Amino acid sequence: MSASKNRLYLDVLESVINDFLTSRERREALDGVRYYMGDHDILKRCRTAVGEGGGIVSLPKLPCARIVNNQYGRLIDQKVNYSLGRQPIISVEGEERGGKFTDELKKYFGAGSKAFWQRAARDAMNCGHAWIYTYIDEAGEFKLKRFNPTMCVPLWRDEEHTVLDALIRLCPSERYEGRRKIGFDRAFVYSPEGTEEYLFEGGRLKPTPRGGDNSGGFHFCDAMGRGFVWDETPVVPMTYGGGGVSLIRGAKALQDGLNELISEFADNMAEDARSTVLVLKNFDGQDLGEFRRNLASYGAVKVRSDSEGSGGVDTLSVDVNAENYESLRAILTEALTEACRGYDVSSDRMGSNPTNMNILAVFSDIDLDADGFESAMSETFDRIIEFLRSYLYYTGRGDYRFREAKIKCRRDLLVNEADVIDSLSDSAEMLSRRTAAELHPMIDDAELELRRIKNEK
Repeated sequence: MSASKNRLYLDVLESVINDFLTSRERREALDGVRYYMGDHDILKRCRTAVGEGGGIVSLPKLPCARIVNNQYGRLIDQKVNYSLGRQPIISVEGEERGGKFTDELKKYFGAGSKAFWQRAARDAMNCGHAWIYTYIDEAGEFKLKRFNPTMCVPLWRDEEHTVLDALIRLCPSERYEGRRKIGFDRAFVYSPEGTEEYLFEGGRLKPTPRGGDNSGGFHFCDAMGRGFVWDETPVVPMTYGGGGVSLIRGAKALQDGLNELISEFADNMAEDARSTVLVLKNFDGQDLGEFRRNLASYGAVKVRSDSEGSGGVDTLSVDVNAENYESLRAILTEALTEACRGYDVSSDRMGSNPTNMNILAVFSDIDLDADGFESAMSETFDRIIEFLRSYLYYTGRGDYRFREAKIKCRRDLLVNEADVIDSLSDSAEMLSRRTAAELHPMIDDAELELRRIKNEK
C-alpha cells in the first residue's frame, strides 16, 4: 500500500471513529451500561429554587434524597434469564445420543458457558449490539471473547447491517515516557485480511512498529505451522431490537421519573420543623440564620408580643398524600415494564387461578420480545458454529462442515408443571422420548436423562 493511499485509508478510519465517539448510539450504550450498574442521573440531584435576578440557585440545607429504584436493571436480568436461564438444547444431525461434534459444541454452548452468553445478552440489550471475537489462543484452542460494545465501531457492508466488513476496537492503554505515565488508546481493525494495530491519540491514527497482532496477517495456524485466515471478519455481532437499538432509549425517561418521584416523596416525609418553610410573627431577632440555629440547637425560638399582635411561628407546608404517590409509582413502574417488554408476576392478569393460559397472558410481552432476540441469537450461534467447523477441519480434528447443528434456547417460563406433565403424557405416542425429555419441566439435561434411563434398563 502506497503512503498516500495508506494515509487516505487512515483518514477514513479516523473519521469513522470520531463520528462514533460523539454519536447518539454510543451515548445510549454508555447510559445503558451505567443504568444497569445503578449509576442513575438521580444521584446528581440537587434541590433548587429561583434566586435573585431569576437565576437558579441550589438549596443545600434542604432534604435531598437520591434514591435509585433500579427497575431497568431488574428488567434486563429478567429478560436475560428468561431466554438463557436454562441450559440450551444442542442438536447435531446424526448424533442423537451424543457424539464428537456435540461434545465440541458443549465447550462453547453448554452449561459451563451460560454465564458468558448471559453477559453477551446483557451487552446487546444495554448497548444494542454485543460483539463476540473468535480467536485461537496460545495453546492452539478455539476461543470466544466478548468485546466492550461501547468501544467497538462496526463497518457494515450493507444498509441492513447484515454483513460486517470490519470492526474497529478501541482499547485504552498506558505507556511511560521516562517517569511520566501517558494514557492513550490503541485501535485494532479486524477484517478478513487479518488484524491491524494502530495508536489512537488526539483523534488521529498512527501505525505501530508491529502493525498487527497476527504473524503474516493469519488468523490461526495448523499443527504444521501453515497460516489460515477466516473467510469473513472474525467478530460476530449479537443484535438486539432489530436495528441494534439499546433498551435504554425507551426506558431512561421512565426510570428517571420513577427515581425522582420516590426521592421527592422521601424529601417530603423528611421535612420537619427544622427544615420546612416557617412563617414568623414578631420574631425576637433579625437574622434568619440565627433563628434556624436556635431552632436546631434548642428546639425552641423566642418571639414577642407588641401592639401589632401576638408573636408565633406557623408552618407553611403541603400535606403529603401517600396514596397519590403510590398510584403514580405503580403507573410509572407498569409503564417501564411495558416499555422494556418485561413482566410483572403481581399483575391482575394472573388472577386467583394461575393456569397456563393466565400465565401466558402475563408473559405475552416478554414472549414477543424473546422471539425476536432469540432469532438474532440463533444467527450468532450459527455463525460461530461455522467458524468452529473451519477450525476443526483445518486443524485435523474432524470434518463437520456438512453436519447440521442447532442451538436452541430453553425459556425459563413460569408454568403450571402439573399441566405440562399431563400434556406430555397425553402426547406420549406422538412424541419421541428425546423431545418429551427436552420439554419436561423437571429435566434440565435431556441427553443426560436419556443416558440414565438407558443405564437403568
